[in-house]
Amino acid sequence: MEAEYLHLFIDYFGSLGMRFSPSQMSAMQNSLPILKHQMKFRKLYFWGKIFARTDYFIVQGVENNFFRRKTLVSQDCINWALLNPPSPEDRDKVRLLRGAFKGSMSEIMEQKVFHAPTAESHRKLSLEDTDKEDDKQEDEEEEEDDEKDNEEKEKVEAEEPDPIVEVITMKEEDRLSAVVAEIDGDAVLVPRTAFSLNPVGLVEENRFFCGLSSADATDLGNYCHFRPPKATMMTMKRVRRADFDPAIEFLDSAGDDVPDGIWRFQLERGGALVFLRNLLWPGYAFYHLPGTAHYGSLYMGDGLYNIDFPHMI
Repeated sequence: MEAEYLHLFIDYFGSLGMRFSPSQMSAMQNSLPILKHQMKFRKLYFWGKIFARTDYFIVQGVENNFFRRKTLVSQDCINWALLNPPSPEDRDKVRLLRGAFKGSMSEIMEQKVFHAPTAESHRKLSLEDTDKEDDKQEDEEEEEDDEKDNEEKEKVEAEEPDPIVEVITMKEEDRLSAVVAEIDGDAVLVPRTAFSLNPVGLVEENRFFCGLSSADATDLGNYCHFRPPKATMMTMKRVRRADFDPAIEFLDSAGDDVPDGIWRFQLERGGALVFLRNLLWPGYAFYHLPGTAHYGSLYMGDGLYNIDFPHMI
């Protein structure tokens, strides 16, 4: 949500257990306007908080392109530092890490990850073990029956190899940047038609957006991922529609997400407040007030990808 309206709309998340202390709110109300002016941001959004021994507070600033947001982090809500964009390798690693954040940007985390051996690795290990066994037997007994050799080879090939162990090493600063990028790609939403493409291809806020109706607000297809669109089969089907408008329908629809069931609606105040919660990244919540242009999102969690989601549907 926009940082300048944080004090107005943060109470909407109170029913979800998302709150800040008075000292934190006071510090952010003073530091964020100064940060926006110093960094010359066109828009400044409060992204959320990641739990640690000393929590990380995160904001994102927009200069010209809404898809190229700069991410800043603070642990005291006063002093803010830029985070470097994550590498693709780091973004792959964070989905496997299970440890909690320590609260120190320089902390190095190591974790062992076990992978099931593939058929190719199984065959390679079996052949290597067979060759070693053959060499040992040739040294001890040069005259061994061919039948015994075949039995030994079949026995080795039947044995299952040990799981492949990979040690992941990652600096906490890099992990923090990668987690923010992954949540941005998987979870951050905006209402349909809230943004538009101008004639030169830049993303801008739609000044004519007046909000979704009460009926449309409970339809997942009316929410879009706020990221560069991906070329998918569902996107191609949408392009072929007769009523397709590329100026406002350039974002990927959340209704096309796979697998089904990663989003949950929650209605508050008799349907006057609509929440969408993401089950892949527990702690992310999006809100919208039907009939108005007010919407926003907030993440408040431990920064861990939910690997147990398949057991929840």
